[in-house]
Amino acid sequence: MRKWIGAAAGVLLAMGATAQAMAARPGEQQVRQLFEVMHMSQMFGQMNTQMAGVMGQAVPCVPASYWQGFIDASGSQELLGRMVPIYQAHFSADDVAGLLKFYQSPLGQKVITQMP
Repeated sequence: MRKWIGAAAGVLLAMGATAQAMAARPGEQQVRQLFEVMHMSQMFGQMNTQMAGVMGQAVPCVPASYWQGFIDASGSQELLGRMVPIYQAHFSADDVAGLLKFYQSPLGQKVITQMP
């Protein structure tokens, strides 16, 4: 009988932890707000420019115009959309709130502008 009580308690604890973890997931709007504060769209634009230069040199037979439009604004938004569930799976709502607080601070903005 004690085994069953212990097993039942374990199952209830696991279910409670799972429900609590699911309830703590950040919403899409919260994650997208973090992306905005982190200037992710602009970072993708900068990465695209760098990539266009590198790929243009690596594969000179492909026109530079192809590489320049490789990740345009709509592609950037699509990529951000695919990143939302990844952030939701790995960060809690409290984690994202903490990241928002940090990246909205002067130090957080400095980190964004100073990091390569």
